[in-house]
Amino acid sequence: MNVLHLNTSDTGGGAARAAYRLHTGLRSNDVDSRMLVQNKDTKDDSVYGPEGVRGTVKSQIRRQFDKLPLIQYSNRDPELFSPAWTPERRTKQIAKHDPDIVHLHWVSGGFIRPKTIAQITVPVVWTLHDMWPFTGGCHYSKSCTKYQTE
Repeated sequence: MNVLHLNTSDTGGGAARAAYRLHTGLRSNDVDSRMLVQNKDTKDDSVYGPEGVRGTVKSQIRRQFDKLPLIQYSNRDPELFSPAWTPERRTKQIAKHDPDIVHLHWVSGGFIRPKTIAQITVPVVWTLHDMWPFTGGCHYSKSCTKYQTE
């Protein structure tokens, strides 16, 4: 079985560390596991991220560009909300790895849009490391419950 894990980073943050531990655990049990990330910190050959300085700079710009709509909302914490509006080409990257299953982890910050997830043609598993997948952008709702009615 070929498993492709998607996470914004390979080691930066709790969800990244959890995803990477799962990935390496699967590999140690002879499962063909790979990670596709927007920010690569390790030198692990089974983790695929931006290539070269140009790719790294482009991924950093993507993360900042994705936050632009938040300028309108001065009271919103940009670290707790991700609008996920920046277009990307993740389905092509995913297809290159020919996975049997795609395992999503923390995929915001300009990495992948929910609209793109619907275009993945193999089974998808999504581990919810925060509330972003069902709130419409908030990583943690705090006292806001608008996502329950709107």
